[in-house]
Amino acid sequence: MCRKLLVIILLLFMFAWSAQAMLLEAERSPLLDQANALKSAEKYEDAEKLYDEVLSTDPDNLEALNGKDDCRIMLEPIIPMQMLAIPMGYDDPEYLELLKREEEAQTPWDKRRAEIALDRFQMKYMGRVFSEDEDRFNQHVKEIIDQAIQKVKSGESSQKAYIAAEKELNDLQSRAHQNWKGHGPQIIGPAINKLNQAYQNNHYPIPTNLLILSFDIATQESKEKDVYDVKVSVQNRFSYPVVLIDFQIEGKEYKDFSWQRPMYGVLNYNEDTDRYYYNFLSQQETIPKFNLALLFPDRTTNFQKKMRIPDSGLQATIQFVVIDNETIGNVYIVKESSGNNDVYEPADFRDLKQRAKEDFFVSEETIFPGPDAIIFNIDESKVRTQDFTL
Repeated sequence: MCRKLLVIILLLFMFAWSAQAMLLEAERSPLLDQANALKSAEKYEDAEKLYDEVLSTDPDNLEALNGKDDCRIMLEPIIPMQMLAIPMGYDDPEYLELLKREEEAQTPWDKRRAEIALDRFQMKYMGRVFSEDEDRFNQHVKEIIDQAIQKVKSGESSQKAYIAAEKELNDLQSRAHQNWKGHGPQIIGPAINKLNQAYQNNHYPIPTNLLILSFDIATQESKEKDVYDVKVSVQNRFSYPVVLIDFQIEGKEYKDFSWQRPMYGVLNYNEDTDRYYYNFLSQQETIPKFNLALLFPDRTTNFQKKMRIPDSGLQATIQFVVIDNETIGNVYIVKESSGNNDVYEPADFRDLKQRAKEDFFVSEETIFPGPDAIIFNIDESKVRTQDFTL
């Protein structure tokens, strides 16, 4: 008797469940089928609108919610990003699981989800490698600074050791950026601070201020407000020659004075002979390769011009390049003249010593290179900046 009753109850339950399923199917919105069909046809915008209609009357409809999410993920724009490639054979379990999910994806939206998950993992991987690179470069920084201190303790000039260390640190920064397409770990600022701290701890002078700048401002103001006749003098207190590039008062969008400038004439370069040929008869401007301020140790150069001077806190910046074994190859000097052409050839330190001169004046109005002018190819990675508060 009990067994028969159990069978009857089971049959009634199955009938009720089947009836409910049929009722739900009957109540199913035809919009949902249309939306699914549009989604399968990759018409995601139209499909999303129909899913929204279904959800407006049935906000908890799971199929509509999932369908809308599928459409949304396909409609979101893909923003291209430069990623660090994950090497072949990388066996991180999370990464392998994501690769498997991508391979098994059957629909475009599931494949897109797998791709997004892989992109996120790749970002995490890139951050991990970036951090490891930063740690490795910081270890190199420590080795460079320790070596500089040891050189001084062994009798080398503290100035020479400092400059050599600073160059190595700049080269290290270049390598860091090279590995990351110009966006590597920023190590040079903290590294220079550590180098300076190491010098201070050992009571060594820090040769960071290689130039001395002085201003002589005329007491008589010009007719234009805040514009004065100014004489600017720059002294090289370093043991190497320097090439001055330009001078700028802080807050201005333009250079107040440039020692690197074009001249009237034609300048041609012969790659085979590594020579420049300058013809001064041509009435046109050359590219700005001529430089009028090769400044030797303990020498001073000056210029004079009208400048707008701020009412408070005069600050200025000079860009320059130290001429050492790394940069001497960018200096060309006149070694011969042929007809209307001056021939500029690569200089060496012996050539420069023969050209060393006393203090000199540079005119803003110079349009032809004199005998002391050089051709200088600027390597931006070697350009130094020194700030002055006057």
